Amino acid sequence: MKNATLLFIDDDEEDLSFFYQAVKDIDRSIHCFLHKDSQSAMQLLEQDLALRPDLIFLDLNMPKLSGKHCLTMIKKMTRHKNTPVIICTTSSSEKDMDDTWELGASYYMTKPPTVGDWKFEVSEVLSAFLKDEFGQLGVDGMTGGFHHSGPSA
Repeated sequence: MKNATLLFIDDDEEDLSFFYQAVKDIDRSIHCFLHKDSQSAMQLLEQDLALRPDLIFLDLNMPKLSGKHCLTMIKKMTRHKNTPVIICTTSSSEKDMDDTWELGASYYMTKPPTVGDWKFEVSEVLSAFLKDEFGQLGVDGMTGGFHHSGPSA
């Protein structure tokens, strides 16, 4: 099995910790890169030729560069334009959902309150986007589907 690589960009220490713990509970072989600073994360993605995350998790509300700005930058990078970007935010705004969908986000999730909830949400995302590696995670009660599948009609 290929070891998955995830990049999580979020300015909140607790969310970074919850995400990391949830991922390690799911599968210890997953490589996690956590970035608290959106500007340095964008520099890393542009400059580190060896870094090719399978999924990028991105917060919307960050200082320096907003998540929408980061998403726009990622989708312009040749190496990363096809990498699924998972918006992971406290916002449940339809406008944010629509805006990020139009900018190229692959999935929109509202940040869960506990590590257990993070584990469930991240498992769902891994199963959906990395089917070959994580198709059968055995998470009980998974309903599948996305919180937001595209712009409202």
